[in-house]
Amino acid sequence: MFTDIGFWEMAVIGVMALIVLGPERLPGAARSVGQWVGKARRMMTEMKRDIKAELDTSELDALKDIRDDLKDAGKSIKSQVAAADSHLRSTVKDDSDVDDAIDEAIDETLDDEAPKPALQKATARKKPATKKKTTKKKVAKKATKKKVAKKSPSKASSKTS
Repeated sequence: MFTDIGFWEMAVIGVMALIVLGPERLPGAARSVGQWVGKARRMMTEMKRDIKAELDTSELDALKDIRDDLKDAGKSIKSQVAAADSHLRSTVKDDSDVDDAIDEAIDETLDDEAPKPALQKATARKKPATKKKTTKKKVAKKATKKKVAKKSPSKASSKTS
C-alpha cells in the first residue's frame, strides 16, 4: 500500500504529525491510523478472494459448457456411425462383404495417401538367405556317399566284362 513512500518521506510525515498533534495525542492517532490501514488491507484481501472465487466459478461454468458440447458431438458421431453402418449393411448382403468393403475403403485411402515408390520398396524387401549349418556327421555321410558312388560303377563294369 505504501510502496511509493520511502523511509525519509515517512520520517517527515511522522515529524509533522508530532508537531501538529503533539506528544499527548500522537499515540492515539497512530493507533487509529493503524486500525484504518488494517481494515483497508482486510477489505482488499476479501475483495481479491471474492473476485477469485467468481472467476473460478465462471471458468468452471465454461468448462461444463465445453464438456456438454463434447458429449453432444460424441453422441452425434455415434449416431452417424450407426447410420452409416446400417446403410452399409443394407446395401451389402453378408458380413464378409461388409468386411471386404471396409478393407477396400481402407486400402483406397492408404493408396491415396502413401507414395507409390515407398509402397513398392516396402513390398519388394526380401528376407536374407540363411546358410545351412553343416555338421561333421553330414560331411562324413557325403564323403562316404561319394566313395560308394565311385566304387559302384567300377564293380558294374567288371561284372559285365
